[in-house]
Amino acid sequence: MIGIGIGISLGASSEGYVRRNLLTASGDLGNAAWQKIGTATATGTSLELPASIDAVAQSITVPAGIGVSATFGAILSGAGTIFIRVNRLVGGAAFEATTESVTLSGTPTFHSVTHTMTNSGQIGFTAQILTTVANASTITVSNAQLELGTTATPYQPQP
Repeated sequence: MIGIGIGISLGASSEGYVRRNLLTASGDLGNAAWQKIGTATATGTSLELPASIDAVAQSITVPAGIGVSATFGAILSGAGTIFIRVNRLVGGAAFEATTESVTLSGTPTFHSVTHTMTNSGQIGFTAQILTTVANASTITVSNAQLELGTTATPYQPQP
């Protein structure tokens, strides 16, 4: 996984964090900050997951002890069923995850998933969009955001 170090300021939300988008290139899944897994390809907001093991992912390193939560959300449209996931990140490998199944439609719809750390020794989170079955259609992904906390907040684009 790709690790991106980002400093976090404490103090603004009820959960103790300034709520901001932690993803790099949040509007461009084709950017190198997004790891392509399997045969996944992406350009801008268009994502192709043609095989059953395909995904795009981005990892961030943040202080992430027991009880720290992160929420990944995006506006998604297309056809078929995909999954969005937040994993805990330990030494560059992703473990312990919360996954949400998403049945896509032609109407762009916001979907999110939250993971709360239950083990110590974590160094961050990984946000993923993945499939477990071949999906021949193009998926449109916009407003991708990963933030500390248990609820999604309004989208904050990141270069």
